[in-house]
Amino acid sequence: MEHERYKEAAAVFRMALEQSPHDSDLLSALGHALKEMNDLNQAEIYFRRAAAVKPSDPSSHVNLGALLHLQGRFAEARESYSQALGINPNHSTAKINMERLERTMKRRR
Repeated sequence: MEHERYKEAAAVFRMALEQSPHDSDLLSALGHALKEMNDLNQAEIYFRRAAAVKPSDPSSHVNLGALLHLQGRFAEARESYSQALGINPNHSTAKINMERLERTMKRRR
């Protein structure tokens, strides 16, 4: 049931993006819907587009970092979190995610 709701949301976001293809909020929203549908490759594309469209938005970098982190792509996730923290050193989600990533990477050594 929930998968269907994300599928519907993704369709709405895609239609909205036809009118506003450079809207970082819509790009991120579509990325989130795709992530929840476990379409991680497509989610990455939209999170990367959101970060490219609005590189000054730390949340765009955090969203991408979280997806990469989830996929075990730790070096790339660190880079995304670092970009977010470079924009806003007090971004709480970026700080928390970076700390979690560092702990995970230490355990894997």
